[in-house]
Amino acid sequence: MEICVNQEINDLIRDLGLRAGAVVSVVGSGGKTTLIQSLARELSRQYRVCVAASTKMKDPLEEDGKCYRILKDSLKGQTPPKKPGIYYVADEQLPGPKLHGFSRDLADWALKNTDVILIEADGSRTLPLKGWAEHEQVVIKETQITIGVMPVYVLGMRADEQIIHRFPIFSRLTGVKMGEPLTREHLIRAIAHPDGLFGKAVGEKVLYFSQISSETMAEEANTIAGDPRLDFIDKIILGSRF
Repeated sequence: MEICVNQEINDLIRDLGLRAGAVVSVVGSGGKTTLIQSLARELSRQYRVCVAASTKMKDPLEEDGKCYRILKDSLKGQTPPKKPGIYYVADEQLPGPKLHGFSRDLADWALKNTDVILIEADGSRTLPLKGWAEHEQVVIKETQITIGVMPVYVLGMRADEQIIHRFPIFSRLTGVKMGEPLTREHLIRAIAHPDGLFGKAVGEKVLYFSQISSETMAEEANTIAGDPRLDFIDKIILGSRF
């Protein structure tokens, strides 16, 4: 197992080995969207980057006119992207405004017409932790790297539905009771459980500790990383806020 500390986005791209042809699925909870957006912005300087989500994501064109939106209904008349940039690909546009879905047709199109694919393959309703229902996560078979995102700032917080999506499932996976302080043991169990963070991972498994903003958080992450139950993970990355 390799452990890396990333202070800059280019460090992360290097440690992940991201280049043309990369297909990355990101699962987990607090920090997925920020991670994907940071990677997409930097990679799009050189590559045609497809950003997609198996659930819902905010429509980026409301804030950033420099990116592109490609919907399933427009594929027949869609000219394949020729220049580097971020291409948000989705089955449909919803009120909100939101983009929703990454069907097989869209995945095939992105594999053929873009250079790098970044997929938010899990949803947590913006909460920092979650338990996984049977239908989650949605990781496509072409995935080369599955990044599991786990925040450590939750340590010591009281476990409840305000910070944990699907609390009953998370409780079953980790043993935490309502109102108990969250411990390293709870996070380790959520990561290591067969139905946990990497339950449907494909390809290389990368554990990404998000939002490491202090030495204390880094020490906690390193302690968790050293647990032998996590030896199945290929790489562990301590990531700061970009």
